[in-house]
Amino acid sequence: MSKKNSCLRTKLAQKGVMRVDGCKCCVAHVEIGAMTLRLQYDALRDLSQVLQTAVNNITNATVQETSEELKTTAIFGPIDQNNKLAN
Repeated sequence: MSKKNSCLRTKLAQKGVMRVDGCKCCVAHVEIGAMTLRLQYDALRDLSQVLQTAVNNITNATVQETSEELKTTAIFGPIDQNNKLAN
């Protein structure tokens, strides 16, 4: 088995099992558990924007759902105007 030459990596960010390292080749190594994605820095920026847009859309969808549907419907009973279960 031959060893591959690799650049020295620098940790850019980490949270839990997620980590992003960068190297002089302008490649980001995005580790999520046992999976690693290697992305050029411009692709990482694009991915970041797409993920942020998705998070914003989730937040917007949740706010709309809470304000409209959950005022009158709940699995465990009616919800009052403060979005708490009514007794």
